[in-house]
Amino acid sequence: MSSSPQTPGPSGQTTEPSDKTPVLQKAVNALADLGTPLSPPQNGLIQVPTTYLESTSPTHTGDTVPVPEYFESLQTLLYIGFDEDTARTVWEYYQRVIQSFPGSTTLFDTAVARIEGGDVNARGDDEDYDEALKSMGIEAELRGDILDEEFKEFRLKESAKFWVLGVFNARMTVLKELDDMITTMAEESLAERRQQQSSSLPDCAPESSRSGQQQPSSSSDDPPQCAPQ
Repeated sequence: MSSSPQTPGPSGQTTEPSDKTPVLQKAVNALADLGTPLSPPQNGLIQVPTTYLESTSPTHTGDTVPVPEYFESLQTLLYIGFDEDTARTVWEYYQRVIQSFPGSTTLFDTAVARIEGGDVNARGDDEDYDEALKSMGIEAELRGDILDEEFKEFRLKESAKFWVLGVFNARMTVLKELDDMITTMAEESLAERRQQQSSSLPDCAPESSRSGQQQPSSSSDDPPQCAPQ
């Protein structure tokens, strides 16, 4: 996989993730074995077929969903639900912290702290949920999902911060489980394919051999393609 893209830091210098753990590792080989390799990452994102994500990822259209190439990246902050400006602010702050105090925090913990430490929140029908979500730096599509009128009564039972952190945790869980999920599905598909191919081969044991009669040996120059007995 390609290296993670460099991101301009606050001083104008480029910085890179301190932890370059790929989101997908085993799955890359599993999909290649299946004959459906992933396309090379572009701009720090991998296009994953929707087959492997179902309804567990951010809303999307098309046959693929972009997921971050690396856990520790600007793309992860965008994936969990920050708008671009806020994601970049959180990313640059995180970079400064780990450069000064290596290993002192994680990117996700920094994202959570950004929400928990904010002054603006909303709860109840008389408070402006949308303005609170904007102040937190939540991207428009996620704001729309949280504010969906169909779920208004349910939404008002908790605060805006509660729902944002719930989405962040759910999306991060998807990223952490995605490698195993895709690998398992790919391996199951490959095993099923091989089983189908095996069952479509002819049975090489003739009736007479099953009844105990000896059969002439076949030429070793042209071995039959048979299903395993």
